[in-house]
Amino acid sequence: LISLLIVLTLVGMHRVKQINDGLVSINQVNSVKQRYAINFRGSVHDRAIELRDVVLQKDEADVAAAAATIDRLAEFYAKSAGPLDQLVAEPAYRDVREDAILKDIKAIEARTLPLIVRVRELRDSGEKTEAHRLLMSEAKPAFTDWLAAINRFIDLQEAKNAAIAKEVMATASGFAMLM
Repeated sequence: LISLLIVLTLVGMHRVKQINDGLVSINQVNSVKQRYAINFRGSVHDRAIELRDVVLQKDEADVAAAAATIDRLAEFYAKSAGPLDQLVAEPAYRDVREDAILKDIKAIEARTLPLIVRVRELRDSGEKTEAHRLLMSEAKPAFTDWLAAINRFIDLQEAKNAAIAKEVMATASGFAMLM
């Protein structure tokens, strides 16, 4: 009877550790990565809207306000990018799927940021028609691609959390049966 209690205690400790590890992965890793990506999405989405406003607004004060918002949103993006890069770089949390998506996000970002600058420069220099053309022909598709890549990252975190939750529930259920 004592041997069975010892075995049951050891199995219980192992199962509780598995459950704890799963919950840590969900709450302190994947959900944090997902939050940073959601911050990315908000920043990119809102920058696209503000860039449109830079081009379409007639009042220079409104244009200046939209430009200031673009700059503020870029800073907000950067405040999530640094910590996300650090979290993803940790060996314990490495995922080649994440690496590939983040590489795409950064490549699209590198392609889009100069377009934002160029649209603003064209508008500031009075070349509104050319700014509008660049916005619609290049910047808009770039923003769409950027958002799609960010959404893939968010969806990956959601899928990882769902898989871990399923495993944790199975472990808890199996342990309850053993008890």
